Amino acid sequence: MIDLSQEALIALLIKSFLSGVALGVFYDLIRAFKMFFGVSYTRPTTDRSVAVRVVAYAVTFLTDILFWIIVGITSVLLMYSVGGGVFRGLTYVGLIGGILLYYFSIGRLMLRVSEAVVNFIKKALRRVARILAVPFVWIGKRAIFLFHLTIGKFIGKIKDRRARKKARAEIDLVEKEAPDSGGKEEFVYVDGKNGYKRDGRISFGRVGKES
Repeated sequence: MIDLSQEALIALLIKSFLSGVALGVFYDLIRAFKMFFGVSYTRPTTDRSVAVRVVAYAVTFLTDILFWIIVGITSVLLMYSVGGGVFRGLTYVGLIGGILLYYFSIGRLMLRVSEAVVNFIKKALRRVARILAVPFVWIGKRAIFLFHLTIGKFIGKIKDRRARKKARAEIDLVEKEAPDSGGKEEFVYVDGKNGYKRDGRISFGRVGKES
């Protein structure tokens, strides 16, 4: 084991502490990135929809793994740069101390600032998306209108024709089963409904059941 002088140990502690502060800043950037995917630090994520919660948990899991990988790489670099590659507790004392000091001081202020900035950017992006979607919405409405005016109208006529044939067949069947008692019966099609007219009265559905 390599013995370090007091100056080297102090230098290791200072470098570790500053590295911890830098990691705190990096963690703030990660938190801001999470906010774009629905992670909130001011209200529970469980209050959101299922899709938002799934995305938020997945992003949190992946970014936390990335953060601790960076912490591990930083500690190894500190050990080799100052301690000759030998494990020393001062390295982690400085790292953890720097992270905690940043987190409970400037980090709390930066959390509010980051959330406000992220919300502003998200609102701005939504407005831009709505503006960009205007021509597509206009084209879509015109396309639907033309569809109903051409193909839709043709399909509607086919459906009406089939409905008329079905109603006529049903009336014919009832006439065979129960011949008319003398009143004249006429097939009618009123307001999209199939029926029959007998002695001035109009009935819909099966003959013999008046509306």
